[in-house]
Amino acid sequence: MNTQNTTPDAGDNIKTLIAELKTKMRSLGAVDAKGSSSRPEAALRLVDAAFEGLVDESDAADMFGEYATGVAKAAAMNPLVTSQGNGDQNSSKQQVSKFRQFIKVGMLPQIDARDTMARAVKICKDLDATEARTYSRFDALLNVAREQVKTSDTSLTDEQIIGVVTKAESADKTTLDRIIAAYKAAYKLATDLPTARTEAARDAYRDEIIAMDGDVPPMTKEEKAEHAFMSQAAARGYFQGHLRLAAE
Repeated sequence: MNTQNTTPDAGDNIKTLIAELKTKMRSLGAVDAKGSSSRPEAALRLVDAAFEGLVDESDAADMFGEYATGVAKAAAMNPLVTSQGNGDQNSSKQQVSKFRQFIKVGMLPQIDARDTMARAVKICKDLDATEARTYSRFDALLNVAREQVKTSDTSLTDEQIIGVVTKAESADKTTLDRIIAAYKAAYKLATDLPTARTEAARDAYRDEIIAMDGDVPPMTKEEKAEHAFMSQAAARGYFQGHLRLAAE
């Protein structure tokens, strides 16, 4: 951040605020390392700091570096702490790019990005109470930041925010597809927690697949091996040939 054009007192104040921001980033990284995702808060802090002129795009690597330092220190101090894994070079570049997006949106001159992000947080919380499928909070805010940067002269509407934080259902996903997915989940649950109710739920989904003329997916190793063999045989016309001979 360039502070050459400020008065000495103003420059000292900015340096203090930047130092406090770096300390906050390290503390958020430490929280993240302990299993509580703090990246959404880090994102909002970057937006605020950029809006206030404390950071610009060139500071993204430095800010992520502070965050990563907090993660690493927390992991080193406690063997029970698991780092969230942003250590490799490619991942670090991706994380720096994400941090930069929040700085970019905060720097937009015609937009109060703080308001946009505050509305996004509220919308995400409201959607959490529904059956809507949303992105993780950090990814949702990242999508909002990217979309707002694209339309840098007009604030995003609530409808636009909903559109980028909500996962779209696959257009070709049928009811049968959903039942098969539910069967797989119920099968795993009944295996991990075998009770009369979990097994009944598993069997109900299986029966529904059959009733809809669907193929019950193989779940055990034996079923998968048999399914693979049958698929290969069918692809080679083995069954068609035998059916033809049987008809004759």
